[in-house]
Amino acid sequence: MSMSLNKKNKALKLLITIHFIALGLFTIVLVCWFSEFNIGLHQNIRLFVFCTVLLSGATIYWIGVISKLKASHYFKTYLIIPILAFVLIMIPSFGGILLFYAISKPFLSYGVVSKKEKLELREAANFLGPGYRYAIIETKYRFLENHKGDIHLDGQIIPTSVNIKEDDSLIRVEFSYDHIHDISLIKDTVLTFTK
Repeated sequence: MSMSLNKKNKALKLLITIHFIALGLFTIVLVCWFSEFNIGLHQNIRLFVFCTVLLSGATIYWIGVISKLKASHYFKTYLIIPILAFVLIMIPSFGGILLFYAISKPFLSYGVVSKKEKLELREAANFLGPGYRYAIIETKYRFLENHKGDIHLDGQIIPTSVNIKEDDSLIRVEFSYDHIHDISLIKDTVLTFTK
């Protein structure tokens, strides 16, 4: 009996260690996201860290309840967070959607429209307004990314028309896009961003 309890305690301690390491990374993600440095973890790593924090917290709570081990009330919050997110999505008001978007924005995944070496043009989620939003992202060391700038358009970029060029000081993005109100109108655009 004590051998089984000892194994459960070791597993619980390991899970708590993983949880707090992921929580530390989660804090770093948020600090980087809201700082002026425009550098942070790759979008897939951000999502993995977020899910690890939520799942490990909920698992620790359930292991504590099932094993009748003492688990802090802190871990109950990881059961409440998914329920709260669901309720915020279901609230038929702008406030619920706005609050959910503000909480989840650092962890949203962007779809890649075009890629050239380390530079990517990604389509971002645009919950709060008409049109389309894109981001220019430079990947560094495979796990970091540097946000170079945003593009807000009244239409969707045609992926085959994207041409990304860079030199020592500038990133030049050439593309065509369909205008949202006049499908037959295709606009050619060239934008530059500093490196």
